[in-house]
Amino acid sequence: MKRSFQSRQKEPSSSHNPRTLVDVIRQGQWIDKSGPVFLDRQMTPTVMSWSQIAFQAKQYAVCLQSLGVQKGNRIGLVVLEEREFIRVFFGLALIGAIPVPIAGMTVMGNRDSYLDRVAAILRACAATHFIGPQKLLTDTTKNRLAVTTQVETLTVEYLEQAASKIFDVNLDLDSITGDIGYLQFTSGSTGDPKGVMISNAGLAANITESNRRLESDSRREMIVSWLPLFHDFGLIGSMITPFASGTNVTYIPPIVFAARPGVWLETIHRYRCTMTMSNMFGLSAAIKRRPRVEDLDLSCLRVLILGSEPVQPDTVRRFLEVFAPYGLSPEVITPGYGLAEATLTVAISSPREHMRTQRISRRAYEIDRRAVRTSELDADAVEFVSCGYPLQNHKICIRSRFGHPVPQGAVGEITVAGPSVTAGYFQRPDATAEILRDGWLHTGDLGFELDGQLYVTGRIKDLIIIAGRNYDPQLIERHSGCVNGVRRSRVVAFSIPAADGERLVVVAECENPNRIDGIESTIRRELIHHTGLSPFHVMLIRPWTLPMTTSGKLQRHRTRDLFLGGELAAVNR
Repeated sequence: MKRSFQSRQKEPSSSHNPRTLVDVIRQGQWIDKSGPVFLDRQMTPTVMSWSQIAFQAKQYAVCLQSLGVQKGNRIGLVVLEEREFIRVFFGLALIGAIPVPIAGMTVMGNRDSYLDRVAAILRACAATHFIGPQKLLTDTTKNRLAVTTQVETLTVEYLEQAASKIFDVNLDLDSITGDIGYLQFTSGSTGDPKGVMISNAGLAANITESNRRLESDSRREMIVSWLPLFHDFGLIGSMITPFASGTNVTYIPPIVFAARPGVWLETIHRYRCTMTMSNMFGLSAAIKRRPRVEDLDLSCLRVLILGSEPVQPDTVRRFLEVFAPYGLSPEVITPGYGLAEATLTVAISSPREHMRTQRISRRAYEIDRRAVRTSELDADAVEFVSCGYPLQNHKICIRSRFGHPVPQGAVGEITVAGPSVTAGYFQRPDATAEILRDGWLHTGDLGFELDGQLYVTGRIKDLIIIAGRNYDPQLIERHSGCVNGVRRSRVVAFSIPAADGERLVVVAECENPNRIDGIESTIRRELIHHTGLSPFHVMLIRPWTLPMTTSGKLQRHRTRDLFLGGELAAVNR
């Protein structure tokens, strides 16, 4: 299916660069020749225009107002269907309420644990309402949330039915003001969730500068995305940005992509997509489970943005190798770096360039914390991918652990300054003070700069990122430590790099090395049940063999180094 790019209705000349989410609607109501295509689970399309989406968002705004939602209220959202998510999200923005997107429950997740996480987020943002699907909001769930959070609950199905009956959608858009556009909680937020305040100004700056770097032209661009909209990569990259610029976009349900990754490239072929986005998990999945189209043609693709997790060069090369016969150009690969605390993008490569990598001396990197270029023949080199240059009007400074700027090539913490940087975490001055110091955002990520380009090498903290989602190691360790035969509080969880992204490793001390039958399988079952994760490796070791500090704390990084060096003695196979 192809869209025709005809001339649009006349739209206000001042609306090319929306400054707020309300401005996005104000501009979108004039755009009737481009818009989203929503694919269902059978890949049947529903084609809409941005003007239709704008009208329906107004219907939802009036409906939500009638249900007691007011300006400034924080509203939790678990809305998985893309069309419904967009209408609810912008409907809330139109009345000055603050959307709080929340990840849906994974197929293998535990319902009680999931509801605990949802409740923690709702409490953290002092939400007044929670919107979710009817199958989640059973009477039991409603009562539970009412007791633990005191929010009012609304089902997506009820809102859809009620909003469709509203046709008087006159709203005083000029009265809707506010600095915060929405709150972004990370997908892995658990016991201590923190909501990043995404400002309208920061959002506008990030979208404008990203579009400029990517040389995006809404008259010719066609975006295809399978990314979930509750995550900042999908929310900004495939929803807010296309709406703000009037760009065509086709949505593949994430659950369809997970079941059959080949539909991603099939959709690029079918709709003649020019831009798409993914993480390493997406590339690896597409390699393993390829499209079913015989005459697959990917020559239309101009940009493939890679983000959300560290870019693995070998995976990218394999992806290009597999799909080069189908017209995929190596110039489409566009790595970037970003985080919610900077709205989304911090640095990104320019289009029409081959992926740039640096091979550096492993010894200099590991011992001296310096990026020293080495020969292609050096078998012990470490290779990192360039994430390009900082966005215009944004600055990056690499700092030592003492907070001082370091010279080019030195590895240190990535700090960021610019108009996209958040004002902090919602109602968390303590946490805000930790990341914002002297006008700079301290990201907690490690990296270095060479020739003005940013290379991200790792994370200072122990956060585990797998398939674009964040997991707290303490949670994994706690569930593993509850298994019979495992010594409580003597478990370490960490991730290791692999060709298809990060992989989870769990190292646990057992109570009796001679009685370990069933422990490994039970740990796997518990983690799948509670977190949806299946470890790549579960290693059982003897009591008192995990490294500890002098104060009695387990050393995760040291354990990881011992594991990678083969220096841990496993008692299981």
